[in-house]
Amino acid sequence: MYVKEAEAFLNTASEYCHLIENFALSYESDKVISLLRTISSLYAAALTLPEEDLSDGEIAVFEFVLPDIELGAKVNYWALFDPYTDDEPVACSLNDDLQDIYRDVKEGILLFQNDKRPEATWHWKFTFESHWGQHALQAMRALHGAVGTER
Repeated sequence: MYVKEAEAFLNTASEYCHLIENFALSYESDKVISLLRTISSLYAAALTLPEEDLSDGEIAVFEFVLPDIELGAKVNYWALFDPYTDDEPVACSLNDDLQDIYRDVKEGILLFQNDKRPEATWHWKFTFESHWGQHALQAMRALHGAVGTER
């Protein structure tokens, strides 16, 4: 049974992918705010995804091209990967964050569209916890800083 939280995540994931796929068409001043709003919604929706048990079977793999994203001067930033250590900050790329999030949520959308709803939910939750969730947090931090410099 597909639950309302997974359906809500699908809608938010589709909105994020649409934004990334049409990024070049957005107005310059709207891009940072749109990204920040959409990634925040995506992150919040992922927190409510239900658990799925996929003890049998494999998840299909889809091939697709990642959209180009042009962020100009806002593309690189510094981050700490573990806030509980005194490690040095590392250089990060907002383009990498946005494309990694895109890849993981798009794969789930494609699973959903191929009638693999439990697999899509499992994929979204697993990749959120193991991969794209960290990219989303880092991207939101960088985008939040970019909003402050635009005003």
